[in-house]
Amino acid sequence: MTEKNLNFNILPFNQHIIKSTVSQGDTVIDATVGNGHDTLHLAKTVGKEGLVIGFDIQLQAIESTKNLLNDHHIEHYQLHHRSHDEIDQLSLSNVKLIQYNLGYLPKANKNITTLYQSTYNSIEQGLNILVQKGVILITVYPGHETGYDEHLYLNTQFKQWPQSKTQVYTYKGLNRSDNAPYTIVIQKV
Repeated sequence: MTEKNLNFNILPFNQHIIKSTVSQGDTVIDATVGNGHDTLHLAKTVGKEGLVIGFDIQLQAIESTKNLLNDHHIEHYQLHHRSHDEIDQLSLSNVKLIQYNLGYLPKANKNITTLYQSTYNSIEQGLNILVQKGVILITVYPGHETGYDEHLYLNTQFKQWPQSKTQVYTYKGLNRSDNAPYTIVIQKV
């Protein structure tokens, strides 16, 4: 009998949630494309019959993501150089999963970050376009000032959401720093 190596980090956890939720042909959103790695993973998961839609306020992020997708011969995507709290302006529906990787763009200006107001507005908009049992997957980074504010605000708001409409869970290490990244998973009921 061989021992399996379990990895409890948030990236494998997030990928497990995606794999368990998303099927070939689905429509998904990467609300914060960053350098495009999550967008690429989502595009591979939905396959050529699916669609991945990405948002970012930084042109650098959009260009980086576009280049990465093109390098992997991915054509089933749309990228929008706009805030994720403008999701409702695209008239989308039947979205299976929306992923957020909050904070700032790695190796870029750390003063440009996601903000709790626009993030929360985007998540509320996202709930309206999710299919039943669809998922919103949020990676939170409380280790910097605006990330900490985002963490506090989101947790306060989500605790008030009715269980009849959503299930909200967190995944984080209890014996890790309070500033360590963690994941929030919201499933639409």
